[in-house]
Amino acid sequence: NVLSEISGYLPVDSEKFSIDYQVQEIIESEDSARIKVMVVAIQKEILSSYLTALKLAGYRATTIDIAENAREKLLRYAAQRGAGPDAHYCVIDFGASATSISAYYEGRFFVNKIVTTGGNRLTEIITENRQMDTLAAESYKAEGDFLYGQDDPECHVAITALIDQWIGEATRVIDYFLSRNQTQIQRVYLCGGGAQLKGLARYLEEHMELPVEGFDSFVNPLLSRKAGQIEPSYYADAIGATFREVSKS
Repeated sequence: NVLSEISGYLPVDSEKFSIDYQVQEIIESEDSARIKVMVVAIQKEILSSYLTALKLAGYRATTIDIAENAREKLLRYAAQRGAGPDAHYCVIDFGASATSISAYYEGRFFVNKIVTTGGNRLTEIITENRQMDTLAAESYKAEGDFLYGQDDPECHVAITALIDQWIGEATRVIDYFLSRNQTQIQRVYLCGGGAQLKGLARYLEEHMELPVEGFDSFVNPLLSRKAGQIEPSYYADAIGATFREVSKS
């Protein structure tokens, strides 16, 4: 039944996907029971490319995780050590080609939405407005204050318009979360390279009317060694993926 149900959500034939699932919770009432199931599907072609790359590097994959689950484990680990987040929160991962918006209920993954624009689009805006090549635009993006500075009004208008679109999508996820759980998201956490845009946390906080902070606020206290100049928000998924669930028999 799971395989039949998930096929309706896949863009191509389910035979082209590697599919796995896990029962997370059984909710019983007087006359019925509901089963909460997490299903993960990844195209075999993509999976094969990752496995081949790891094999060439001399490694063998034993576990494959999804980003939302990896972040959940990292956040739950932080909470157990007093450095973690609130019970109900939203994570926005500003990637290069896409922006991932996830909501978590009582520290558990609840829902995710992918927006097909990310940091690369910010770079394109700069190249179009400043007549720069991509490399120069990337440096300019890291140094400029496009949200609160007054030096580049054209980029300011275009960049804030894009970020406002992301805020709109995040608000829809938060509203959906509220409608299903009858409780509010308490905080928003940011990760990914795009999260380093100057003033982004402040801008989101003002427009979403929620506390906003980066992953580094709770990841740094967890690090047993100095990370040098490494920004933890770039590696939130990688750090979370190193955590494995352990059950005692």
